[in-house]
Amino acid sequence: MGRISRKCPRVHGHFARPNESCKGISRAGILCRGICTSVQLSPVEREGLAVSADSHVFISYTCYIAFIELATGSAATESGIRLKSTFTHPNIFAFYLVSLLALTMFMLQSSLVSLSPRVRSWFVLYLPVTIILIALTGTRSAWVGAAILIVIYASIADRRYLLCLLLIPLVFYIPGVEERLVDLGTGNVNYRYATLNSYAWRKLMWERALDWFMDNPSLLLGYGLGSFRYYLPAFFFNAAVEGGTDPHNVYVQIFFEMGIFGLVTFLWLIASLFIKLRKQYSFDKGGFIIMTALLASYLIACFSDNMLDYLAFQWYFWFVMGIVCAWNKLETAISSVDKSDRTRARYVGDALTR
Repeated sequence: MGRISRKCPRVHGHFARPNESCKGISRAGILCRGICTSVQLSPVEREGLAVSADSHVFISYTCYIAFIELATGSAATESGIRLKSTFTHPNIFAFYLVSLLALTMFMLQSSLVSLSPRVRSWFVLYLPVTIILIALTGTRSAWVGAAILIVIYASIADRRYLLCLLLIPLVFYIPGVEERLVDLGTGNVNYRYATLNSYAWRKLMWERALDWFMDNPSLLLGYGLGSFRYYLPAFFFNAAVEGGTDPHNVYVQIFFEMGIFGLVTFLWLIASLFIKLRKQYSFDKGGFIIMTALLASYLIACFSDNMLDYLAFQWYFWFVMGIVCAWNKLETAISSVDKSDRTRARYVGDALTR
């Protein structure tokens, strides 16, 4: 039996943790439903959702709770201050804020959105608040994503904003930021009982996971949803705490659990989203650049975090992307109608002058 188990480990992966597989399937279904719902909305409903997005930016209950958390000191952790607001983990709150930051920039720069001067000024004032909250989450991959958005926004909106980069040294005075950055400089060597920093620990887990996977290949379809935690003790026992842990890398997780087919499907989904966003470039260059930067930030975060498990963030991210794609589709349809009307009018005019 042991011989059969070693040769056919995938059977255990599919049935040993059925709850994890069901959760993964339900998450994928919910995300697909959010995208389809966004794209299929009528123009009136899309306009209402845009207004609700504005209200969400201004009256963000999660940001309010974050300030309460900061004032009461409940955000203090062993690694410094890490805000998580109403979310279960600071990382989820951080990526939510990055999406919020991108949405705010989109509303300010998109030619599809018309804002009054008063509303625009509120949006501009909201930007530094969001950036400070992102810094206080202590999530380094979210810092990278926010930095990409800030630099790109400054480049297309007003390059004088790039002078704000001179204020970067002041970021080290924000509680918890220095500790999170200094942590990357220590614990990079895996030697005996040495303690690794979080990134070095993740790299070691990825290497061992891929080595084990190649020794026990299931390349086409992987070992099944939720199977990474089940097999973790086989190649990284130190991380196999109660309930296991996910790989903190979406690409490794998809390849391990869904094989080449799953990884290619995920990349196809991202490529399809980019193609839909690219249609926006011809009539809304600013909005296209901001949404593309958000997509790039998402892909970078997927490299070092369990993004697939952050369902609350995934709802928000994909719904925003779906709304923008629907908006682009509506604008393209309107442009086509206007073009055909102009062509028809020209033909009529030519006929009348003959």
